[in-house]
Amino acid sequence: MPWLSIGASTLAYNRLNDVQSEVKISGSSKRIVPIRKADGDERLSIHGLRRTFRSGLTELGIDFDTAERKIAHKRPGLAGTYDKSAILDRRTKAQGRWEEHVRSLR
Repeated sequence: MPWLSIGASTLAYNRLNDVQSEVKISGSSKRIVPIRKADGDERLSIHGLRRTFRSGLTELGIDFDTAERKIAHKRPGLAGTYDKSAILDRRTKAQGRWEEHVRSLR
């Protein structure tokens, strides 16, 4: 499932753009259609990919805060109000670990 990494997601997104230019797919839920066709699994969903990615980060030992921020969840309560750090270095390292994990599945 190479579309689970950011690098491969970019590739899937580029493929999607090619499809969009031909069939004018719109709406975020419809963006998964070309990936479903490529994989041959109609059950595939954006939510399922996010859940797989988030669960995988936990399995790889990525801390809770970094994993939550990788899927664009905001910090709850006062932490979310006052702490506006991007934690870019931690998020980048987490992404690298995920990409290594996905490559190891081949």
